[in-house]
Amino acid sequence: MRVLLIEDDALVATSLLDFLSIEDFEVKVAENIAAAESILPSFSPDVVVSDCVYGAGEFVKNLKQAHPKLPVIIVSGDPYSAQDTVPDADRVLNKGAGPGPLIATIREVAGGQYRSR
Repeated sequence: MRVLLIEDDALVATSLLDFLSIEDFEVKVAENIAAAESILPSFSPDVVVSDCVYGAGEFVKNLKQAHPKLPVIIVSGDPYSAQDTVPDADRVLNKGAGPGPLIATIREVAGGQYRSR
């Protein structure tokens, strides 16, 4: 499964990349929205996972308009605020929950889209 990960904290991004790679996900990391927008056309992710970075609300809104079936998961230190900031996200997770809930949620929202490598 292809996952686009948007995370501005390099340590968090590396950690999540390691966990997702162990689970056999193909992951591209973008450090901000502009980088994500440049990766999207050539990568075609099955799921987008984003920190609640600056511009995430508008990015997800536009992404959902262009790709309504592309699942988006927001991971935030303040998930209640993120639900208001990014209302178009399919799921909002607490950043402190660890990789297990994120991996389960990725699989859940991707549904039958999972493509084994």
